[in-house]
Amino acid sequence: MTDTPPEAQAIERVRLELVTRKFMIMVLAMIGVWVGIAMMLTGAPSFLEEWFSPWSRYFIGGAAFVGGIVTSAGGSIGDGCRKGWWTQVTGLTIMTLWYFAMGGAYLCLNARIGVPLVGPGEPLDSALSGRGYVPIVYFGLMIMTATPLVTMFKLQRPGVMGPRDH
Repeated sequence: MTDTPPEAQAIERVRLELVTRKFMIMVLAMIGVWVGIAMMLTGAPSFLEEWFSPWSRYFIGGAAFVGGIVTSAGGSIGDGCRKGWWTQVTGLTIMTLWYFAMGGAYLCLNARIGVPLVGPGEPLDSALSGRGYVPIVYFGLMIMTATPLVTMFKLQRPGVMGPRDH
């Protein structure tokens, strides 16, 4: 058992929660960076390249890459200053929109082609396999990315007086 006063424990808890939030933001940013690089080098999902051309991999992957880099830069500067705050907000917004667009694209594909349901142990055509859950993953990542973004807006940018500070 520790003899740490409750106030010190509360301060440490808040500090760890803030560090965890910053770490989560940086992990989401790195996902964008590495997925963007992989998409530009290995291709976008095949249905997107069929719909928009193979060149779309650079736009789609580039958006993820830019969103991740901008978010990382903002996180490195820190959200305690205006420049860092705006940079991070811009990057998180790009990332949120990118995850939303990817989730929407897979949702459209599933609506257009359908998602076959199979029973336990039944084989599934490899061309149809593994895309029914993809929109859920992208929309989940979108919510994970939007959460710190909303928090940043609620806390307001540095230097702005809140309603209680007037």
